[in-house]
Amino acid sequence: MRTQEENSTDNPYQSPRSHVSAALNEPVGYEGKVYTSLAVAVGTLFGSVLAGGLLLHSNYSHFKQDYEAMVTILITIIATILFLFSSLFVEHPSSLLYLGANFLIAVFLMPLTNYLQGQSLEQHDNDNLPFHSVFRAAAIGIACLLAMGMMLTFAYWMFVIFAF
Repeated sequence: MRTQEENSTDNPYQSPRSHVSAALNEPVGYEGKVYTSLAVAVGTLFGSVLAGGLLLHSNYSHFKQDYEAMVTILITIIATILFLFSSLFVEHPSSLLYLGANFLIAVFLMPLTNYLQGQSLEQHDNDNLPFHSVFRAAAIGIACLLAMGMMLTFAYWMFVIFAF
């Protein structure tokens, strides 16, 4: 049996007093939470395309799909700008119209989430890893609703100031 001093002579770059643990060589698994397709749809119902895109981006980031996460953020930014821009042209905006539009977006986004992330979500579930709650997704949707309301108000006032 070799002593530590003999082992350290095998590797000239290793300190003679260092102890390398075998646990450091094993990859550490990420035990984080992701959003289900229902949670993405509920978040979208409240926060429109902004919330849905952010929740999808969170899932892609968790699954280490960086390219898809970047594309999702770009599409989310473009879709949010288009959604806000189109809201400026509605003569009589109402919360019912907003919820109706968000409902249609959520109905479209739920099967799209299953198509794009279904296998990863299923594997996450098979590994008995936790999911974020639907209430958390709804809270993110409400925060996005408030953010979009502030952006829309700012855009409206900029339109009024520069139009006259």
